[in-house]
Amino acid sequence: MIQNLNLIYDLYNRLLKIIKAENDQELQYIISQVEISIRLVDDCLKETRDVKQYNELMLELGAIYKSINTPRVGLSDYFIWCDNYDERLEVNESLDRVKNGLHNYLSRYI
Repeated sequence: MIQNLNLIYDLYNRLLKIIKAENDQELQYIISQVEISIRLVDDCLKETRDVKQYNELMLELGAIYKSINTPRVGLSDYFIWCDNYDERLEVNESLDRVKNGLHNYLSRYI
């Protein structure tokens, strides 16, 4: 339980760093939802939670994840453009690893 929360916390922080670096105003909603998710996980890690509270948190995180992962306007179709092909490949592979990790942990709670 705690290990999963630590991994989710790390994934959301990595995602936040990646999308904030883009400095794109269209990402403000996603950024705000990622920041909320980070705070929720952080609060949970600071408190002792039972399995019921953990499941409630995961359901809330799943709902947030679903809201930021919608087609065309969310993370599901988000791609970072860089003029340099190698740089573009590297940053998008990193983004995909984070998105896949979040999907693995949160998809069952959607």
